[in-house]
Amino acid sequence: MKRKLYELSGLISGRFSTKYMGVPVNLTFETRGNKGQLVTDSQFIQDAIENDPKFGVFIHLKEAWDTDDAKEKATHSETDYPVQEFEVRPKRQKTRAEIYAENKAKSASKVNGKAEDGSRVVDEVKNINDATEWFKRELGLTFSDAGELTALCEKHNVRFPNYK
Repeated sequence: MKRKLYELSGLISGRFSTKYMGVPVNLTFETRGNKGQLVTDSQFIQDAIENDPKFGVFIHLKEAWDTDDAKEKATHSETDYPVQEFEVRPKRQKTRAEIYAENKAKSASKVNGKAEDGSRVVDEVKNINDATEWFKRELGLTFSDAGELTALCEKHNVRFPNYK
């Protein structure tokens, strides 16, 4: 496992927030000498820093070393560079109220795959390729462009609410 020392250019300390793989990551660079520095041995945090647009501009990698290395124990004590621990929070989950509202909206718009206006509602169709496959599989029909898709939907009373 590698431990890495990152340094701010032109700043003596700082706090930055970034998002990596959909997870918010907060970085705190502490003052050491006349530079803001951060040390971490978390691969996730290192990847978050190195994929951030500020890396190479404001944030630079100053040093990297193996944590198992005997040299690390001799030259880098924990008091010199305390390792910053991070809490990685999962993505925000929906509240019960949000889930209830979504389910209520879905159930109001269709009953047993039929909309209130009597048309057939097909949720799994999300793009033109899905629509092509659905019409071929369900009705044995083919079409070549989006204009024909609209006409077929009207003719066969079909709606694709998730189509984009």
